[in-house]
Amino acid sequence: MTILTLAMTAVSLTVSIASAQTSANNDTQDTTSQSQGIVLLDAIYYTHLAPSQQWKDLAAELEQGALTKAWVSDNNVAVQPMAYHGGVDWYGDNVYCDDDKRRFKNWLDDNFPADYDGPICLDMEGEWWGTFETSSQNLMDHVMDFYIEGLEYAQSLRPNAKIGYWGLPKKSHTKQNSTTASVERLLKASTGLFPDVYENNPTGNDSVRLQAHIETVIEMVDGQIPVYVQASPRYKIQSGIYNQLHTVEEFIRDQIDSALAAVWTDADGTEHRIAGIAIWDAYCYFYYYNENWHSLDNETRKAMWDELDAYHVELLTQMKISVDATNAVVLTQTNEASQIEEVTTNEVTETIQIQNANKEKSNTNIQKLSVQTVKAKSKSIVTLKRGKKRISLSSRAKWNSAKATWKVASLNR
Repeated sequence: MTILTLAMTAVSLTVSIASAQTSANNDTQDTTSQSQGIVLLDAIYYTHLAPSQQWKDLAAELEQGALTKAWVSDNNVAVQPMAYHGGVDWYGDNVYCDDDKRRFKNWLDDNFPADYDGPICLDMEGEWWGTFETSSQNLMDHVMDFYIEGLEYAQSLRPNAKIGYWGLPKKSHTKQNSTTASVERLLKASTGLFPDVYENNPTGNDSVRLQAHIETVIEMVDGQIPVYVQASPRYKIQSGIYNQLHTVEEFIRDQIDSALAAVWTDADGTEHRIAGIAIWDAYCYFYYYNENWHSLDNETRKAMWDELDAYHVELLTQMKISVDATNAVVLTQTNEASQIEEVTTNEVTETIQIQNANKEKSNTNIQKLSVQTVKAKSKSIVTLKRGKKRISLSSRAKWNSAKATWKVASLNR
């Protein structure tokens, strides 16, 4: 796929959501469980979600995103719901009024059942976004109070959903020796986290940096809150406009594979990974900053949209290969650990059975047998545990080769 040049604005959209990006939202229920592995999500902003009926009609007429929508449906990929331009603050004016809350509640009721337990991403950037770089805890607390007020209202309406804000924590919050004020209170009030791995370095390898970012995100909430990584193929150059798209290879290496490889291990030795990964992009950038857009005929517009659509399918296809490969490796590691635990349990059970079988022997003999047997079995258990440790240590070494094998197998299907 040739890199496309597209006129676009900053990441934050300046439109309010008029309908949900939820054509497949019902499928997201129960799909975000960690026991089912990492899930792939579609968070692309299609023009049919715009408030303008004119743009909705144009998107329908030109079948915007038809290839991607068909691919998502065929591959059972769920749509990640996004509440743009303020989340609960529907009008984006930094005030929660009754009408804000009514409209947000209507959006939820129109698109999500009361027991919905999938992710809901609230996008509230605007003038607040730069404030998250502050080193003043008083100022940060003021901002977090507002964010948490909206968050708690959303959670009260859908208590089972995984709800949080797009892009938080920011990369400035997770880098070593960060000087920003703490955002821990907001993160731990969330029931889902949506950090981004966007990057604007098309010629460099940012995979190590972005993997560390996601690992720190998981650590900041002790692995107790599901993390849905937000990836985007867009990047900006010095002009400051996001009018470039990464190559498929760089996007997968720097943003997708790095997030999938992120692991944080807690004090008990439990490994924690992300719950899901989503791709975000938007068609509206074609006309927001393309001065010639209104003079183009629909045939030309459709050709531009179709090219982006095909690119999205290519990205999603490669993302699915990486997600499937990661889930396969994690499943193998989990099964190995379960087998070792089962063997260890059987060894202990055997020890107890031997002791019970000799109950009628003298107390001295029973004590002697118990000590000798337990020592022997303990030695066996220690050996097994050491073997488990070797498997755990070697799993990292086997990671790349196993995933590569899975990718080749997937491509040859």
